[in-house]
Amino acid sequence: MNTRIHAPGHKFSTPDEAYRQARRRILNNALRRKQFSLDLSNYGLEELPPEIGQLTTLRYLNLSQNKLASLPPEIGGMAAIRTLDLSVNSLLGLPPEIGRLTTLLRLTLELNKLRDVPTSIEHLRDLAYLNLATNEIRELPPEIGALTQLRHLDAGHNRLRALPSGVQYLTKIENLSLNANDFLNVPAEITSLTNVGALRLDFNPLSTLPRDFPRLLRVKYLYLDNTELWEFPGVITELSTLEILNISNTHITTIPSAISQLKNLKILHLERPQNPAAADSRIRPSA
Repeated sequence: MNTRIHAPGHKFSTPDEAYRQARRRILNNALRRKQFSLDLSNYGLEELPPEIGQLTTLRYLNLSQNKLASLPPEIGGMAAIRTLDLSVNSLLGLPPEIGRLTTLLRLTLELNKLRDVPTSIEHLRDLAYLNLATNEIRELPPEIGALTQLRHLDAGHNRLRALPSGVQYLTKIENLSLNANDFLNVPAEITSLTNVGALRLDFNPLSTLPRDFPRLLRVKYLYLDNTELWEFPGVITELSTLEILNISNTHITTIPSAISQLKNLKILHLERPQNPAAADSRIRPSA
């Protein structure tokens, strides 16, 4: 381990000290006392002590705001874990042992450097919340379709161009965020997710919506701003449950009178770009 000084804000000034303190917390506190929760956030950790796998009664683990680039395979030993927060690290990947955490309900991986998701994720059958936002993911594995209890999926701010067919089986999803990706078309799998109430497709180079889009019978919040839509998609007028619609910063200039059919619509965002020369910046917001 090195002794590089970390940026201000971490609890410990060097990775060595962070490691020693984390290991002490794991062994002397969490393991000895059989604690249900452990917060190691903002320690400045570059490595996670492998003893973490001995915490077989732990239910909540917060490892956010560290400098972790990888996880030890021993992490798969946490047999009772329910919530795992790995956000704001430098993770390049996840070990296949992550699939051994079969009791997980909530997994947060936002703001890392992930390029893919391991296929072993299919074993997380009870997972209800999955946050993959702000990574470098180009593809989701087909095995994600096994997460049939999922209610919240955030894959925004990645490099996705398509979704695997297995997504169509995630029929309990209520909140779906796919904003700031590289979708040229709305993935066909989305229209099978008829329980979606909030859908974010903003900051994608979309130009049309599919004809079967009205299959989203429960959608209340729809974000299509900063896309390449040139005309108001007529299928939107069939979304009878819609309450908030954002089509700001698109090329749309005319709203059809049929929008009056949306009796539950409360907010309609129509703002246009103030600087037409900034059109290219619509497609992806700054990080």
